[in-house]
Amino acid sequence: MAIPNTSVGAKRFSGPLRLGMIGAGFASKFHMENIPAGKAVVVGVTSPRAESREGFAKQYGIQAYASVEEMLPHVDAVDICSPPSSHARYMKLAAQAGVHIIIEKPFHGFFGSPETNTKQQMLEAVRGELAELREVIAQSGVTLGYAENCVYAPSVQKEREVVERTKAQILRLQGEESHNGSHSPVYGIWAVQGGGSLIAKGCHPLTPILYLKRKEGMARLGRPIRPAAVSARTHTITKLPGFEDRGFLRTTYQDTEDYAFLHVVF
Repeated sequence: MAIPNTSVGAKRFSGPLRLGMIGAGFASKFHMENIPAGKAVVVGVTSPRAESREGFAKQYGIQAYASVEEMLPHVDAVDICSPPSSHARYMKLAAQAGVHIIIEKPFHGFFGSPETNTKQQMLEAVRGELAELREVIAQSGVTLGYAENCVYAPSVQKEREVVERTKAQILRLQGEESHNGSHSPVYGIWAVQGGGSLIAKGCHPLTPILYLKRKEGMARLGRPIRPAAVSARTHTITKLPGFEDRGFLRTTYQDTEDYAFLHVVF
């Protein structure tokens, strides 16, 4: 996990960075176990549910705050581990307060009804919101860190090194993420997650693929190589009539897919 550097217009700090956790679920606990010692210290947590934030605060010996707004004056950076539907709002609040941002995956998404919006409308809505976020963050001067750690896997970094040294062309990349089900109680609810396995799990193998093609482009061409076309198929395998539930897989998907295949052409 990258630690933000102080920027013009943002909070300045000396010594360990004071970090505030937004969210008190599985992701926050996982992050707590991996905060770099000596570089950052978690000083507070906030979550809409009082019992969650109070329990988290007691477990880790930190301060519980009733809201993000209440916590922001006391931290240098926030680690946003809340459900995806809240990401944009919390990023804006932090940026406007001059607080640096670490954001969990997925970065953002569309949380309206997929039944009443066309795919083009969904895409345009997300693009507009991302443009607004980009402007708010740029004007604030804060550092934004997208916490997708798969790009730092030794195998991915080794491939990056090979590409940069040899300027070789990558012809084909294949990634897979298999999981028995998310730990989040709201996983599988479109209005909260913005999708199912494609966005929530597929982002893990997809990000190193985008990363390596970008590195290849910079090494060979002096510019990033970006996707030219994308297609996808999604299914809900656990809802099929022939599915045998042996208790190993999560099946509580309200209105999202549990399987997806994505094809990206560069």
